[in-house]
Amino acid sequence: PACGGVSSSSVAFTSTTAQTFTPKAGATFPAITQNGTGGTTVGAVVLNAGNLNLTSGSFNLGANALTHTFSSIAGSATLNFGTSHINITGNADLSTATITAASANTLNFTGGSPQTYTPNAATTTLNLTQNGAGGTTVSTYNFTTPILTVAAGTLNLGTSRTHIVATTLSLTGGGLDFSNSTLRVA
Repeated sequence: PACGGVSSSSVAFTSTTAQTFTPKAGATFPAITQNGTGGTTVGAVVLNAGNLNLTSGSFNLGANALTHTFSSIAGSATLNFGTSHINITGNADLSTATITAASANTLNFTGGSPQTYTPNAATTTLNLTQNGAGGTTVSTYNFTTPILTVAAGTLNLGTSRTHIVATTLSLTGGGLDFSNSTLRVA
């Protein structure tokens, strides 16, 4: 469905057949819930929304190399990055979600307030960028990423974790707080 902006507290995709969501350009949507087994694909427009709740099925960010923005992400369904990227302004808990990402996809932490990132330990192809003044703390699980960039704010690696950067570590600004953790650059 094409939506031009919504005044309710959430938009829920519940279909058992595949659907496409084309957001209105420039609109900000409330929480998005993926709860249909048919899955939802975002059309060729940037999606700006509140929380992304992954309950059932697959939420596909589309094949248009766009950067979508969410307040937070959580849930146990599938998040398919397609050819897109995500700016996240709050917490990202991907620990129980199935993540489909290529080494060209990036999760950008852009919040002005402190953020928490709970990675999915099985995801090894998602690039990570710390670029928000609030900083981000890694929680619960280790991460493996092709490219880790710290451009602004502080990325706290969490307590007693071992993380892997497979290709490139770029520290162009901000800071890196090890907090008794290890960062291996392969």
